[in-house]
Parts: sequence; C-alpha cells; structure tokens
Amino acid sequence: MVAGVVFDLAIQCFNVIIGIPANILVLANLIKTRNEPSTSDIFLGCLAFMDAYFGFMTIIAFLNFYHWRSAMGWRAMKFSYGVKDTSGPLFLSCVCLDRFIAVLFPIAFGQLKDIKYRIGLTIIVLLLTFAYASAKMIGGLPNFEKVFTGEVLFAFTWMVVCNVAILWALKRSRGAGKDEMNPMKRKAFKMVLSILIIIISNYLPPVAMFPFEDHYPRKIFICYVQPVGFAFVNISSTIQPLTYLSRLEKVPFLPDSCVEKLSCKEKEKPSNK
Repeated sequence: MVAGVVFDLAIQCFNVIIGIPANILVLANLIKTRNEPSTSDIFLGCLAFMDAYFGFMTIIAFLNFYHWRSAMGWRAMKFSYGVKDTSGPLFLSCVCLDRFIAVLFPIAFGQLKDIKYRIGLTIIVLLLTFAYASAKMIGGLPNFEKVFTGEVLFAFTWMVVCNVAILWALKRSRGAGKDEMNPMKRKAFKMVLSILIIIISNYLPPVAMFPFEDHYPRKIFICYVQPVGFAFVNISSTIQPLTYLSRLEKVPFLPDSCVEKLSCKEKEKPSNK
C-alpha cells in the first residue's frame, strides 16, 4: 500500500526542482535587504530555511525509499517531516500575528517593534519544532498523529481569523467619500488575500480529513489519508517562496526581464498627459 506515499513524494518533486531554488532566492533577498528589514523578515527567513532543508531531505527520502532502505535514513526522513509539520504552520502563524497587530493595533505594534520580541517568539517556535520532530523520529508515542491534527487545526483557524480580520479592516479603511483604497492599502489587501488563499488551499485538506482519523480503518488512514493530506501541506514549500518572490521588484541573481514576466505586481498605467 505505497500509492499514497508515492503520491506525496511525486508532489515533493516540485519542492526539489522549484522549491529549493525559490527558497534560496528568498533567503538571498532577505540578506540583501537586511539593512531595511520588515518586522516579519525573521519569520520569513526561518520559514524559507526550513522549507529549503525539507526540499533537500526529499532527495534523501527518494534514495532511502528506493535504494538504501536504511533505518538511519528513515529516521532522518521522519525528523524532516516533523520539522515541516510544525515549522510551516507556526512560522506562518507568526507572520499573520505580526500583520494582524500592525493593521488592527498600530499603537501597540509601534511599541512592540523591537527585534527582541520576534527573536523570542522565533526561539519558542524552533524549540517546539525540534521537540515535535524528535518525538516523531523516535516514534512509539500513543496517539501522536493527533498532536499534528490539533496543531494544524489551531494554526489554520488562527491564520484564517487573522487574515479575514486584516482584510475586513483594510476594506473599511477607505478615506471619507472615497470608493477605492489608497495604493499602499490596496497592495496590502491583495498580499493578505493571496496569503489567505494559500493557507486555505494548503491546510484545508488535512484540517478536513485528519480530525476523522478514528472513522478510517487504521491502514487506510496511515497509507492513504495521511500521505495525501500531508502532500497538500508539503507543496507549500514551493508555493510560499514563489508567492513572496512574485511581489518583489528585483530578485537576486535573476535578470529584470525575467522578474517582470513572473511578477504579479501591478504595472504602472501610462499617463494620458
């Protein structure tokens, strides 16, 4: 009963071919712009690093699945899956929290701009990530799959609530007598909307399937339901960096002509004057 696992590994090919270079470009851009960082750059940097690591581990997974078949390789795979399971939802939740406070509570956001708060939150997320990944690697813990189910349910609900609240606040923040948002708020609105779409497409399948674990036969859940649900989560290692890069005016190592073709940024309309 390997069809579900093979489907997951096939989806992860995109993480190797596209995701690894995309995450490296995200890290390169964050390093390049480190003198003018945004408040959520530390979360985005950690997320890109973890996704790049997960992409490299896919190569190890393929080699072990079809060639090595070693216990050490299997443990390394399980650890990398644990890293992906936890780091993705939690760091995305941190990004959503950062933007939620910035839009809805700007005064409090100004008081919490110090990098030490974000470093502290990052350390907490990393500790939770490595604790979960280590437990998954060791195995043998009863009902351990339900830990991820609870985590992804909480993170999904939190991210959706945050982003919907941000969209609602931006939609209501038009100037008096104006029908359109100013360009900066319109840009923020579209960015948050794209993040919300990614969150729903990547995390809704496991949120919809995993809570009903007890209703599936054990083998069916482990061999089919889990790998397919995780496949939607795993492909986020490619979709998230591509979404970030598509909003940039200039991408490290890529010519401007290539960036213009791939970018989703609005082009300036020619003036009639």
